[in-house]
Amino acid sequence: MKRNCRAWPCRNIATDSYYCKDHQPKRDDTRTENSYQRGYNRVWRKLRAIKIGMNPICEVCYRKGLISPVEEVDHIIPLREGGRHELENLQSLCIPCHRIKTAEDQKKYGQKESQAL
Repeated sequence: MKRNCRAWPCRNIATDSYYCKDHQPKRDDTRTENSYQRGYNRVWRKLRAIKIGMNPICEVCYRKGLISPVEEVDHIIPLREGGRHELENLQSLCIPCHRIKTAEDQKKYGQKESQAL
C-alpha cells in the first residue's frame, strides 16, 4: 500500500509502513541476547519471588523511612560484572530506586547494554 510519509514535512511515499525509507524508526539491535540467554531463567524467577516475599518493601526507601512496594529485584553486583543469582546479591526496589541504581551502575561499570523494564 502506498501512502505519504508521516514525518512532517516529508513528501516521500511510504510503501510498507507509515514512514518512507529515510524516516523509518531506528531499531535497537545492540542487544543480541534475550533475557533467558543473559541468565534470567526459571531459577531466577523463583529466586525473585522468594526475595519479594522476604522484602515486599523497597529496601532503599525503607532506609529513608519511606514505604514503597517492591516492583523490581536488582542485583547489587550486576551479572555482567560477575554478580550471581544469590539472595545476598539481591535487593528489592521500587521503580524509581531501580532507575537510580541502574544509572549509577552504568556510570560505574560502563553502559554495556540498555535496560529494564
